Amino acid sequence: DIVKLGRNIKWNDKGSVLMDIEDRLFDVIKDEISIICPHIIVFFTGPTTFWENKLQKKFSLSNNDYHSLDRWNNIRQVAQLSIETSSFPTVKVAFRLSHPCARNIKRKNLYTVVADRIVTSLN
Repeated sequence: DIVKLGRNIKWNDKGSVLMDIEDRLFDVIKDEISIICPHIIVFFTGPTTFWENKLQKKFSLSNNDYHSLDRWNNIRQVAQLSIETSSFPTVKVAFRLSHPCARNIKRKNLYTVVADRIVTSLN
């Protein structure tokens, strides 16, 4: 999970305090990736503003780092990410997809497109 300690949800009145603590003292997602050394990263963060901002902040992403895929040009549902390779040298490809609970997405087709891109990137 990108967020470890808390979220800004209605019943969590301490969410913003927890998020601030995490950002300042417990920002471990980059360390987790460095330890695991993955070749592929898939973030199921949706395109919601809350999660998109977290993803962009954690990985210093700009709008120019989101790329559409062949056969699936809805960048809000899936995007290939340009992640800084000097920070994550083992990562060959990274994606941001809509969360699996998102509605109105033809998931099988979407996942097939992503799987095809993963296979080509590993060859």
